[in-house]
Amino acid sequence: MQNMSHEIRTSLNMVYGFAQLLGMPEGSWTDEEREKYNTYINDNYRMLDLLLNDLIEYTQTNQKTFGVSCEPVDVAKICDSTLQSLQFAQSKSKQVQLQNELPDGFTINSDARRIQQILTHLLFYGVQFASSDELLLSAKLNAGALELAVVDPNSSMSGMKELPVYVKNTLYDPDVDDLGVRIELCHRMACLLGGCIYIDTKSKDGVRIVLQIQNIL
Repeated sequence: MQNMSHEIRTSLNMVYGFAQLLGMPEGSWTDEEREKYNTYINDNYRMLDLLLNDLIEYTQTNQKTFGVSCEPVDVAKICDSTLQSLQFAQSKSKQVQLQNELPDGFTINSDARRIQQILTHLLFYGVQFASSDELLLSAKLNAGALELAVVDPNSSMSGMKELPVYVKNTLYDPDVDDLGVRIELCHRMACLLGGCIYIDTKSKDGVRIVLQIQNIL
């Protein structure tokens, strides 16, 4: 419940922030900016809908299960929307830039909301532990798989060599470390999407926290 309240607040802040921008006097933004703001609001409304459905499912069954609804996903757009959400939710102490190496208009058949949910957690994780002031969200193809990675180009994320884990059968224990629970939820959602998450400590471009989705081509 703590984890979900954090996610709900992030999306609410996003909707509220861009709604305020759209409420500014005519001429304060271009037609292109207005369309982009509307897209961000719509993406985060859909995220709120997903989270509330998860919450209803949890209260009815007392089990954390995840539904997946697949549709064509513009990967670069969902990465951009996730970064904009992060901008409203975190301090300005660290900046995250999108490094998109995907073909123009690249899409996969997946669940955009689950991808955004995972990326949000991984970005917060990276912002919390990276020593660099600037991080990257990298999007590229590698050997037939999609790789979305939070990259700290200049450090080893304060010595972190693997993602935190939670103790088996304690996912709902209030005393369990919150970060470990979040990463475990990411693992489960990634599996449902046909992928996994891991830290690539062998990367020559810095430490990379990777969401890898297989069989996309």
